[in-house]
Amino acid sequence: MMTREEMNELLDIHGADLSRWPQDKMKEALALTAKDPAARADFDAALQLDESLWLYTPEKNDTGALEARILAALADTPAAGAASEKQAEQSGFFGWRAAYIFAPSGALVAAAIFGFVMGMQPAAKQELLLNPVYYQTEQILTDDSTLYDGRIF
Repeated sequence: MMTREEMNELLDIHGADLSRWPQDKMKEALALTAKDPAARADFDAALQLDESLWLYTPEKNDTGALEARILAALADTPAAGAASEKQAEQSGFFGWRAAYIFAPSGALVAAAIFGFVMGMQPAAKQELLLNPVYYQTEQILTDDSTLYDGRIF
């Protein structure tokens, strides 16, 4: 038999909608609410909570103020054009930094070295897949009709 504490725990987990409860606990909860008025009061309170949660609609937020704050913060930042021109003058080849050029080529060199090392590994010995008994000459020289007493099937 279910206790009130177990029912309250299941109400907290699954809510008052019994279709979300485990099948074996539904009948026990209904029997408990029919017997115990305090359990019935807990169940009614959970029903009211579920209904209030279903009917709740959040207030609409004013996104205009947020947009104005973001645009104001962007306006306060230094101009990107001046910073990029200064950086281009300080950097190397056509405004590219060395890391942009050599990092991808480093990965290619590492892949090439790995491929070379793997290619230089000695090949595994290939042994015969079948026993040499199956390669006897009398079986190779005999035609199929003598093997099956003149019958094919």
